[in-house]
Amino acid sequence: VKTAVKMAFLLSLVPAALVLKHQIQPLSLNILISTKPQDVSLTITLNYYSALLLPIILFIAWSIMEFATWYITQTPLTDTFTKALLIFLFTMVILICAGSLLQLFIGWEGVGIMSFVLINWWTSRTTTNSAALQAVIYNRIGDIGLILVISILATHQSSWNLEQIAA
Repeated sequence: VKTAVKMAFLLSLVPAALVLKHQIQPLSLNILISTKPQDVSLTITLNYYSALLLPIILFIAWSIMEFATWYITQTPLTDTFTKALLIFLFTMVILICAGSLLQLFIGWEGVGIMSFVLINWWTSRTTTNSAALQAVIYNRIGDIGLILVISILATHQSSWNLEQIAA
């Protein structure tokens, strides 16, 4: 798993370098999932900010995994910690590459939930419990703001696509 995250980090440096050097246009990939009641369109957007944040996120996740293999090798739940970190990484990528308000909200919620899980990993320490609860409170405050903005945009915009909203 560490090697995969390391390779993803190294590969993510290419779009970041291209964005810095050539100021490329945003790239969107639409994935249409056809279901009988309604079609769902997922949009992955690679723009200036996501191209620069992706290597940073992957580097931090890779560093944590390297540290965790050294620090918590004797812990029986090392694999569970790695899986939780990967879910956090996945939701962070969803958050920064979101092409719609729904994907942005899903990424935000995933990051909030996994932050609580990762901060509260050592449940025997009282400081981690209070820090995890503090993260939940801050995330709920952010939820209120994000839901308010989504509600306002939903009533004033015809699309949930972030590119169309920004235009």
